Amino acid sequence: MKFKTLAILHFTGIALVVLRLCLIPLDDHLRFGIGHVVCWLVVVSAVFAFFYVPKGMSSRRWMKAYFGI
Repeated sequence: MKFKTLAILHFTGIALVVLRLCLIPLDDHLRFGIGHVVCWLVVVSAVFAFFYVPKGMSSRRWMKAYFGI
């Protein structure tokens, strides 16, 4: 899997998590377990993307720091 695909998955997942937090009441989060798959997608894609940052990328240092957190 390429880095660009992982980054798109990661940032899409972050957008979905933010939308979930803003639009769905907290009681429904706890009752239905909404978003576990999306949260895991964000975490796992960050772990994989940390190791796939291309060497030729100009902002490689910043990307490795972001995915490393």
